[in-house]
Amino acid sequence: MEVGFFRFKVKAHFSGFKNPANQKPRPAITPIATRTKPDAMVVTDDEATNSILEVFNYITPAKKIKTWADYRESIKKELINSLINERLQELTQKENPPFVYGYTGTDQFIRGYDAFISFAVLGDNTTKEAINALLAETERARKFGFLPTEFDSSEGKRKGITLIGQRSYLRSEKCSQSASTVVFISR
Repeated sequence: MEVGFFRFKVKAHFSGFKNPANQKPRPAITPIATRTKPDAMVVTDDEATNSILEVFNYITPAKKIKTWADYRESIKKELINSLINERLQELTQKENPPFVYGYTGTDQFIRGYDAFISFAVLGDNTTKEAINALLAETERARKFGFLPTEFDSSEGKRKGITLIGQRSYLRSEKCSQSASTVVFISR
C-alpha cells in the first residue's frame, strides 16, 4: 500500500479533532510521591491466561544522556541487564523452573522515571518461588558480579551492537540522518 493512501486515511479519521483551548502545558516529568513504606497490589483478571508477577523497586528520576560518560553508563546498565537476564533464561531451562519467563533490570517506569523492575510469567510454581528466584539472582549479581565466561558469552551481542552502529555511521554518509536512524532503530 502506498503512503498517500495511509495519509488520506489518517487525515480522514483525525481531521475533526481539535486541541482544547487554553491547553495546560505538559510537564517534562510527571511528579509521583516518594515511597515511605513498601506497597503491594494484587490485580486479578478473570480472562487472563497467565499469572504475572511484577516488582518495581528503586524508582528514581530518569537521567538524560547528555555526555559520553552518561552514554557509557547506559551501555553498562544494558550489559548488566543482559547478563542477569541470561541467568534468568537459564533458570527456565531447568526441569521444574520457578517461572516460564523472567526479566529483571533497570528500565523506564513512567515518563521521567526509571525503576529496577523484576517481572515473571508464572508457570506451575507459586508466586513465592518466582519472587525468590528473581531476588536470589539479583542479589547474587549484586554481591558477586559476573564470571568472565558470562561476559564471553555476551560478547557476540556486544559485537553485534557495535557492528550495527558502525554500519549506521557508514550509511549516514550516503543517506539522510533520519533514514540511517530508522535503519539503526529497526535492527
